[in-house]
Amino acid sequence: MEIFHDFSHLFPDDMKQELLRAEDDGIGFAIIDSVPVFYRGVLPGEKCVLLVSFLSSERVLCDMYVSALEAALSGTDIVSIGDRGGMLSVIRGAEDGEGRIHMVISEGMRSYERNYGWKLRKILLTGGSVISPLLWGRDEGLARGIALSLSSSAIMAAGGKRLPGTHPLIAAIDMGLDAAVLRSSLTEESMRNIVREGCPVVGSYSSFVDYPQAIAYPSENGYYGFHGSRFGIMRMQWD
Repeated sequence: MEIFHDFSHLFPDDMKQELLRAEDDGIGFAIIDSVPVFYRGVLPGEKCVLLVSFLSSERVLCDMYVSALEAALSGTDIVSIGDRGGMLSVIRGAEDGEGRIHMVISEGMRSYERNYGWKLRKILLTGGSVISPLLWGRDEGLARGIALSLSSSAIMAAGGKRLPGTHPLIAAIDMGLDAAVLRSSLTEESMRNIVREGCPVVGSYSSFVDYPQAIAYPSENGYYGFHGSRFGIMRMQWD
């Protein structure tokens, strides 16, 4: 009973039976950046790139897929934030690139299993993990903080005229992470304002890192595809 042995003091007495059932079902427990979390899968062993968009335009979703694909093919683990189950574009990119994705969800683990079991299975098959600060309920703030603590860099897109100070992109910049705005999100005033204040702009993951190992390019006969767009991959070797 690992949870009770080491961490039972963190939970109220009326949760003990629920915790026992979770442990029996194979849900793991850990502490990430001083926050107790529940997880399935294998937690990241090193810092990851955070890929997340709060926009749903076709262009942005496609660029998120390409970023996840390039990161995965480069051997970089991916973190994303699953406010609504998680971005399928990022999950698909990680899958196609045979890389690992770690989805930090804002809803409880039990709710996610019930509502997004098919996404859970996809994520676990990459060798990654699904992580939540809760078994039931919802906490977007905690989930976003956990995702940031697992990341060394971030590519994001968001909408609106102005980003609140609590937005993950603002938090990433304040934490000193290497953060960038996705070029296709510059249709949003908030993104243009952040760029005017000095945040870099990138087209995808390969233009974010100094020495990318994989660069995606549009190709009608490309091996990789998402939402009707096809891509080829140029492999890079650096001395």
